[in-house]
Amino acid sequence: MEVRTTLLKAGLSEADSRLEGELLLRNVLGWDAVRLYTSLHDEISEEAVSRLRDPIARRAVREPLAYIIGHCDFFNRKFQIDKRALIPRPETELLVERAIAMSYHHKGEGLRIADIGTGSGILAITLALELPQSEIVAVDTSKEALELAKSNGILHGVSDRINWVIGFLTKPLTEQHNIVVANLPYVLSDNLANLEPEIGFEPLDALDGGPCGMRYIEPMIQDLPARMIPDGVALLEIDPTVAAPAKKAALATFPGGKTTVLTDFAGHARCLEIVNN
Repeated sequence: MEVRTTLLKAGLSEADSRLEGELLLRNVLGWDAVRLYTSLHDEISEEAVSRLRDPIARRAVREPLAYIIGHCDFFNRKFQIDKRALIPRPETELLVERAIAMSYHHKGEGLRIADIGTGSGILAITLALELPQSEIVAVDTSKEALELAKSNGILHGVSDRINWVIGFLTKPLTEQHNIVVANLPYVLSDNLANLEPEIGFEPLDALDGGPCGMRYIEPMIQDLPARMIPDGVALLEIDPTVAAPAKKAALATFPGGKTTVLTDFAGHARCLEIVNN
């Protein structure tokens, strides 16, 4: 079976076809990278070839690789992932980095963190591991996503330190928090059809931010003052298309606070940081 040729015909680049073909092969065979490269000329059994057909066919119709192999990497850790939740993006690591940086301002207090729209749980779990002194609540409207998040919490040994809650935005929060992180839907509805085919396999309600991309971001910002301690910080993942209206909403809600738009490694507006001064 010529895996790379199949993936090239499906529209993947030369580099992606090679890399993803290797990952699919390793996943089916249970090999690491060293075993793969030292066995390039070994004959693969017919049984292994048969098991490879289904994942290759799924990737050929542009189902995301992470859903096929059942896991993804985030902040140098492996997380389970499936169609119950959005696939984590590397850009979201910016929220973790900023949350860790801002946590040093609250060392003398019991650090309370809220993760709104937790999805697969990557933010809540990563922060529980990076900030072991913290108390964390993770909120999502999807029972199925929370089940996946809990599984990831068990996988990383922190599920008992996270309060998993079904609810809408910050409404379930009963305390004020030092840090609030959120990766809410922010893609403009009209833009969804123009995205790469892989997006069509991900849960629509985790992507669609409404006509202006602010369907969830604006009401959350408006509700934040009651959910944050003085000097607390909120970190919201955004897209460049909503950076201006998101900042405007934050300035109106926190006239005495500090609002900053942070960029990701590609130089794109990616995080709205609000300090409740």
